Parts: sequence; C-alpha cells; structure tokens
Amino acid sequence: EELELLDKPYPKQAFADPDEVEPSQVKKRNKEELLEPFYKFLKPPDDEDTDSVTLNQISTEEKTEKVAVDYYEPKAGDLVMGVVVSGNENKLDVNVGADMLGTMLTKEVLPLYKKEMDNLLCDVNGETLVRGKMGIVKNDEAISGKPAIGRPVVDLGTVLFAEVLGRTLGGRPLLSARKLFRRIAWHRVRQIKLLNEPIEVKITEWNTGGLLTRIE
Repeated sequence: EELELLDKPYPKQAFADPDEVEPSQVKKRNKEELLEPFYKFLKPPDDEDTDSVTLNQISTEEKTEKVAVDYYEPKAGDLVMGVVVSGNENKLDVNVGADMLGTMLTKEVLPLYKKEMDNLLCDVNGETLVRGKMGIVKNDEAISGKPAIGRPVVDLGTVLFAEVLGRTLGGRPLLSARKLFRRIAWHRVRQIKLLNEPIEVKITEWNTGGLLTRIE
C-alpha cells in the first residue's frame, strides 16, 4: 500500500504557453545590451541629443580664457606714487601698482630734523608769520600725546610720493619719501644759486670743514 501524506501539496500544473521559447533557444546577449536600458538614468537630460559629441569637443568648449594682468615692476631709482593701505608705528604698507605691497619705514616717511624743529615751528597768530615763509604749524595737543602702539604715522588712504630704493629680502619694493624730497631740495638749492638770491639760514652745527646749516 502506498504511503501518502495528509493534505499533500501538489504542484500546480502550468499551462503550456504556445509562444514559450525553450531556454536552449535563448541567445546570450552581451554586457552592453543588458546595461543599455539603465544608461538613460545615468545621463543628464540634455545629453540625449548630444551623444555624438566627443569628449575632446566638450573639454574645448568648457575651457575658460585666462586674463593676463601686467603689474608694475619697481626698479631702484624709480619715482612712484602710492596709497597707504596698512602699517604700524615702525613701517607702512604702500600700494604702488606692483605685484607686492611696498614697504616704507617710519623714518623714511617723516624726515624731520629734530634740532631744527624749534626754528621750523611757527605760530599762526604770531607776527613772524609773513607771506612766503615756510614753516610747520605747531599742534600742542598732538605733540603732547604719546604715539599709539600699532598705529601708523599717517592715516590709511594717504597718497605718498617716494623713490624706490630696491627690494627687501622678501621681494617687496623698499620705498623712501626722504630720498625723493632730498632730490627736490637739492634742485631748489641749485635754483637759488642760479638766481643768486640771498637767503637767511640758521647755523646748527660746525666741523673742521666749516659751518653747517639746513636750507630745506
């Protein structure tokens, strides 16, 4: 007698499909054909009509033109004009149009002679102030105050005329307003000599060569 299980599951009989193809008749497709339906999900929307464009053409179109910027090349002896952009009590950073900011030491910004300050300072309301006289107006409030730490000797944005002395070890232009105006002072002295005009001076020092004074 045949042993049978209770409620034995019987596999459903699938009806034969007349169009069904035998597995042996299915042709093997290559990898590209299998992945072709999924390529459209990886492409941007605009690339559907530009499949024929090569990668070289795309890279050429995406190239951006580089704009060449020519900077001023400071050389020793050049006379320049610059704007103070930063600084401290020791030096100033001056933009003269070069690739790097120029450096000007404080002593090269205000070349005032201490021994002659009393003679140069003048009183606006005094009788000694006459037309054509050159002098420096004294400001008691400014002179009495102490220099602020970290504050430049001139305000930012001040326009300075200077001469290029050379470059620092870091490659920055080294500037001097003192040397430029020394040139101008000597030019004025030569003019005075050519015109043979008498001038009044004050003797400040002396040495074995003679008496010393300052004209400018």
